[in-house]
Amino acid sequence: MRFKGRLELEQGMKQFEIVPLVNLVFLLLLFVIFSLILQTGPGTRVKLPRNTAGAISKLENLEVLITADNNVYFNGMALSPAGLESVLKEAAKRGQPLLIKADKNIALNKVSRIWDKARECGIAQVNILTD
Repeated sequence: MRFKGRLELEQGMKQFEIVPLVNLVFLLLLFVIFSLILQTGPGTRVKLPRNTAGAISKLENLEVLITADNNVYFNGMALSPAGLESVLKEAAKRGQPLLIKADKNIALNKVSRIWDKARECGIAQVNILTD
């Protein structure tokens, strides 16, 4: 028996097999179709009634702004801590949410005190605006 001492490289371009590529694309297509069919929506579907009263009423946020020099503004008006408490009590009667905007250099203690004062006055929803 006689063996070749060296391996020779085949010359020319090999034939490209297209059948495995077609099979792969077909399987991916089937996967996408079945995943879309089996996809369910979140929760239970409910038919909501139509609003006959017209536009939906939205409560506007009340804004408390705390500046870098510790001044407190309520909807654009400068207020003292006592004045802020009386305004917050009136806002709680209307059920409006409160939005606290504070400078990033303000101590958390100042924001926390205003938050607590709003909760004591009866405001149910207090939010903090961040950047």
